[in-house]
Amino acid sequence: MSSDVLEKRYRLLLRAYPADYRRERADELIDTLIGDEPTTRRWPSLRQAASLIRGALRVHGGSTAPRPTAVLFWQGIHLGAIAVLALGALIGLDDIVEAFRFGGLSDPLTVLRNQGIHEIVLIAALVALVAGRARTAAALAVAAAVAPTAISTYLFANGLPQWWAPIVATPLIILGLRRPADVPPAPRANAVLVTAGILALHLIPAGGFRMVDPGRGQPPPPW
Repeated sequence: MSSDVLEKRYRLLLRAYPADYRRERADELIDTLIGDEPTTRRWPSLRQAASLIRGALRVHGGSTAPRPTAVLFWQGIHLGAIAVLALGALIGLDDIVEAFRFGGLSDPLTVLRNQGIHEIVLIAALVALVAGRARTAAALAVAAAVAPTAISTYLFANGLPQWWAPIVATPLIILGLRRPADVPPAPRANAVLVTAGILALHLIPAGGFRMVDPGRGQPPPPW
C-alpha cells in the first residue's frame, strides 16, 4: 500500500516532464526511484523531488535532444516573439485605459477606435503564436502594423511605441518558420509561462513595492 501511494506521488512529479518523454520513460524512472525492495516510505525525499524537477526543466530546455543548442536557439526565437507580442499588447491596453481615465489631449473614443483595432489584431497574433499557428501569427503581426495605420494616422502621430511590437515580432516569427524538422517546437506550456511572466513583470510598479507618501519628499514648485 505504501509503495502504491509513493508511486502515485512520483508520477505526480513526473507530470512536470513533457508528455512524450513520460510515455517513453516514466515506468523506467519509477522502477529506478522505487526499486524492487519493499518500502514504508509514502513521500519522495526532497533531494529526489528536486532532482526530478531539475530534470524536467532540462528536458523542456532541450538538453536531451540530439542538438540541444539548436533546440535552445529555435525555441528561444519562438518564445522571444511571444514575449514581444505580449508586452506590446499590454502597453497598448495601458494606453486605452489611460485615455479613459485621464482624458487629456486625446479623445478616449478616438483612441479606442484606432488603438482598439491594433490591439485586437495584436492579441490575435499572440494567441495564434502560443497555439503554434506561426504562419497565421506572422500574417496577423503584419496586419497589426499595417491595417490600423491604413485606417487612421493615429499610430503614426502617436509615435513608435504603438507599433514596435509587430515590427520586431514579425521577423522573429518568419525566421521561426525555418526551424529544422529535427528540432521540436517549444512546448505550449512554456509559451503560456512566458506570456504570464510578461504580464506579471508588467504589473510590478516601476518604483517597486515600496510604500511612499505622495505628500512627502517632493520638490517645491518652481514658481
